[in-house]
Amino acid sequence: MDQRREQALFRQIQQGDTSAADEVLAEWNGQFVGFLAKMTPFPEAQDIAQESYIVMIQKFHRFSNLEHAKRFLYKAGYRKAIDFIRRAGKKRAVIEALSYTEPSAQAIGSADDLYYAVNQLPPKEKAVVMLRLQQDLSHREIAAHLGIPIGTVLYRMHRAVRALRTVLEPELRREL
Repeated sequence: MDQRREQALFRQIQQGDTSAADEVLAEWNGQFVGFLAKMTPFPEAQDIAQESYIVMIQKFHRFSNLEHAKRFLYKAGYRKAIDFIRRAGKKRAVIEALSYTEPSAQAIGSADDLYYAVNQLPPKEKAVVMLRLQQDLSHREIAAHLGIPIGTVLYRMHRAVRALRTVLEPELRREL
């Protein structure tokens, strides 16, 4: 969506135009639900997205542009997903959400290995990695989206990379 279109939609939403809000949310929905589905099972991710949309629309008057609204949305969704995981029991929810089979011998060293390894990360580290890989956000943007300090983003990214290395390096050595 280009910047002029975003500004026009933002003004319409501030004036109470619900169709403009629907258009913006439809534009963001795929990536946002995908982000949430990396931490929670897909049906719950859709529910969390809807709850986050409601909260965002209720507080829309506080935003100065759509980028701030999007950051608020990701922050709200992230917090709701973490709450879901805590309520459901961290390990059980993650295992159900990530029912993924081991990569085959032919897939060693492929994108499947990386996908499998990322899915083994704890939810908070996975959220940081997925925002970096899928949406190509900088560390500062990730911090703004999740509402956490940049130092926390860097720490989680460091831990994630270290964990990914321990999973992926033995696979690469076997391939050689």
